[in-house]
Amino acid sequence: MAHLKKQDLKLFDFIYENRRVFSLWKQSNLSQDLTMRCTQAIYQKLYGIWIDKYPDKERQAESASRIMSYQIMGIIYG
Repeated sequence: MAHLKKQDLKLFDFIYENRRVFSLWKQSNLSQDLTMRCTQAIYQKLYGIWIDKYPDKERQAESASRIMSYQIMGIIYG
């Protein structure tokens, strides 16, 4: 988190700007499957970024990516 830049937070701007779509998503019958797919996509993106920056810390990149992806989805879905 200490290394986040302003452009890393664009996701939250996107979510806010499209909050009506995300509201409908929460009400959908597909929400659980879609939520898991989105969580996995966020995880893969974060892991790809962090493993490139810290290749000698694979376990830490994996754990941090998993935690952050669930936190982001909690914010989106909450």
